[in-house]
Amino acid sequence: HQRAEGRGHRGTLEVEPAHDAVAAAARTLVGTLGRIVLRVGEQPVLQYSPMCRVWTLTTYDACDIRCSYCASYAQGPSTPRTTAGEIRPLLERQLASVPRDQLICLGAIIDCYAHAEAEHEVTRAALEVLVADERDLVIVTKGTLIERDLDLLSGYDKVAVNMSLPSLDEAVLHDIEPHAASGA
Repeated sequence: HQRAEGRGHRGTLEVEPAHDAVAAAARTLVGTLGRIVLRVGEQPVLQYSPMCRVWTLTTYDACDIRCSYCASYAQGPSTPRTTAGEIRPLLERQLASVPRDQLICLGAIIDCYAHAEAEHEVTRAALEVLVADERDLVIVTKGTLIERDLDLLSGYDKVAVNMSLPSLDEAVLHDIEPHAASGA
């Protein structure tokens, strides 16, 4: 492991010795952005957010809802970080390092029910693993596709779902969340 520090923030870089240029670039990013997790090889889908004291599960690289107030700098086409078939064993491996009493939040950084989820079903595959492992979950979304997963979530007492709807005025909603579902 190599440590990267910058502007009062720390991040752990796990890189192979042959990837010194990647490590140097990541150290620069840590200094610029404040926090980054980089692994050469297996991409982490689970990350601990010490500021919120919660584990976050990110299934997509960007969010296509494009809220005007977004602070995650992750707007763009929603591309799955992995496939539905690959997320199952990947998540099972990464869950081994998450204490059982820790909360896992889906959609904290990038909406897990963005439009691409209808086709790729990565979030659903992740939920199947998390529910089977009886993890405490919070889901934050603007996506109506969550209704598809009610068969997994209804009756599961270790989940809280938070839907965000900043306005009932359709014109205002379109201005601030141009690709979100209607407020009607």
